[in-house]
Amino acid sequence: MRSVFLISTLVVVGLSGVTRAADWKDDLQKALSGTYKITKASMDRLRITEPGTVFVLKSEGVRADLATDMTLYANKVNVESGEVAQAGGLAVGLLGGKETSRALAAGEEMYLYEIDVSDKEVRYKLLTAKSYQVNVKGSTKEMRYKALLVFQFGQEVLQALGATEVAKMTSTVFAPREQVNAPKTVSLGQTRVEVEAILGKPDTILDLGQKVTYVYKNLRVIFIDGKVSDVQ
Repeated sequence: MRSVFLISTLVVVGLSGVTRAADWKDDLQKALSGTYKITKASMDRLRITEPGTVFVLKSEGVRADLATDMTLYANKVNVESGEVAQAGGLAVGLLGGKETSRALAAGEEMYLYEIDVSDKEVRYKLLTAKSYQVNVKGSTKEMRYKALLVFQFGQEVLQALGATEVAKMTSTVFAPREQVNAPKTVSLGQTRVEVEAILGKPDTILDLGQKVTYVYKNLRVIFIDGKVSDVQ
């Protein structure tokens, strides 16, 4: 009887460990959603019923579909470089030919209406804060656009990160308007990701191994071993 009890206990403990390991995605999703105010919209996503945090796109190259479309572009984001690219394949090729899709410009204001965390990615669904005059089947209508940003981390990396770290890394591509408009300060010890979140992508990168220099119009930021060591 005792051996049966011990085996049962081990099974329960093992299952509890598996459950806790699986819960990390739900926990991260809830934490990220709690970091911002998520926007609520009508079923067709044309009418904002409860405005949330306003974000500003900081990167070029984000593709978007009409808010009423069934399809949704997957804008893949490399979290290390901050570069945005559309997923490959036939589907994207077909979507690329849609007359109603558009490329969103840096500076576009967006609402966040959904966050989803998977094993290796964090997916953000965004709506344009303003609407556009769009010709749909010969009729001009006021329409919003929606975009999907997929940040690719890898499971081991993502599982080790908290909401604060994820938000900091995604802020190189889009960030709350208040953060974008806040005074920009670069400090010693900041990482390249943190600097890009503040100043944007540099005009030139001088990579000498351990020493990397970001060259902006009127500024140089020098990194040693990935951390800011000097600003000139």
